[in-house]
Amino acid sequence: MAQAEIIVFWTTVFLYMGSFLLHLRAFGHESEAGIRKAIILLWSGLAANTALLGLRWIQAGHPPVVDPYELQLSAVWCTVLLFLLLQATGMVPRVLSLLVTPITFLLLGNAYASQAPSSDMGSLYATPWMVVHVTFAWIAFGNYALAAAAGILLLLHKNVDRKFPNRLPSAEKLDLTSYRLIVLGVVNQTIMIASGAIWAKRAWGHYWSWAPLEAWSLLSYLLYVFYLHVRRFRGWKMTRTAWIAAFGLVILTISYWGISWFAPTIHPGP
Repeated sequence: MAQAEIIVFWTTVFLYMGSFLLHLRAFGHESEAGIRKAIILLWSGLAANTALLGLRWIQAGHPPVVDPYELQLSAVWCTVLLFLLLQATGMVPRVLSLLVTPITFLLLGNAYASQAPSSDMGSLYATPWMVVHVTFAWIAFGNYALAAAAGILLLLHKNVDRKFPNRLPSAEKLDLTSYRLIVLGVVNQTIMIASGAIWAKRAWGHYWSWAPLEAWSLLSYLLYVFYLHVRRFRGWKMTRTAWIAAFGLVILTISYWGISWFAPTIHPGP
């Protein structure tokens, strides 16, 4: 990384971390003003994250969607932006920030560990289908990450509410929030898979190859479809579906990052 990029990277990390610590303190002291300041700090972190992506774009000469480092910076940006927009409209509770920001720490840490000199985009990426595929992949991931956060809070609701009364939204609201986010995630992942198949056909001559990354991506998709099915037709709600939402984040982690550690794949990505 260039010197300016290093400075902005660590500025992003510290702003996100500062937001988390400030929100955690405000949650413990039931301080509405502190929570508002934490959200403002999170917006500042997003601004730094945006500048970081801009610097990488300028340095590489292409959108930051090629190597694992760039993809994870984009994933963090998309997840945080999605959370901030949805909480501003009241669609998700602000307390989800306490779980969203730790997810960004893990992504940024893995991004830092996987950084490499920027490379040319290459003809493989020179297609609008790549833009569609990657964009909807990260929107889907952002929705699923927020859904998992809501699900985890629901699972912890009784214990947290016992120690910190009236700090969390109701369990019913967390359940509904997780459900809505998973619906959005499934819609976006459907577009991701379809556009990826079209891209694969043009790049490698086939729509689907059952490569490990593709198989795990399909597995994660089927898990969330299963979530919607059992909720609609089996009446599963609350704790049972919260476990599925939380487990989905594990499957996504393997799908997006774990596969490349254990199995070779022709699929570009993290």
